This record gives sequence, C-alpha cells and structure tokens, in this order.
Amino acid sequence: MLQAAGNGGHGELLRLLLAYGADATRIDPGRWVIYPELAEILLAHGANVNVPEGQWIWVSCIGNNSQRDEPTYVEALLDRGVC
Repeated sequence: MLQAAGNGGHGELLRLLLAYGADATRIDPGRWVIYPELAEILLAHGANVNVPEGQWIWVSCIGNNSQRDEPTYVEALLDRGVC
C-alpha cells in the first residue's frame, strides 16, 4: 500500500502509512521518485531505488511495452541514486 501511495503521489496517505509503521525499506523503485517531496520522505525512511538490484532498469524500460519513453522518470531515478 505504501508503494501505491508513493507511486500515485498521495502524500497524505503516504505520511499516514509511515506514521502507522509502514516499512519503506520494503518498497521497490517506482514512480514515487518523480515526486521530490515524497521521494525524500521515503528515502529518509529507508527506501532504496537499488533494491532489488537492477529492478529500476525494468521499471524504466517502457519501450518494450509500446509506450513512449519518459525521460523525466529516468532522470528522477538517476537523481535518487540508481546505479
């Protein structure tokens, strides 16, 4: 649920879930990185865009899904420390 709140940009829900003990270390890299405030909150609570290793490549590679590339998303992942 925490990942869904972050990926959807639902800051109030994300903060509420964290206040009730949701574990940010368990979320995968995702669209939450495009929301700077939420990304900082999640990173401060232990989220890591590199866990599981290489997952960020899979979630950002949309060319195989007949969708348009989204450079803003990839840039946000890079800004958050993917390697």
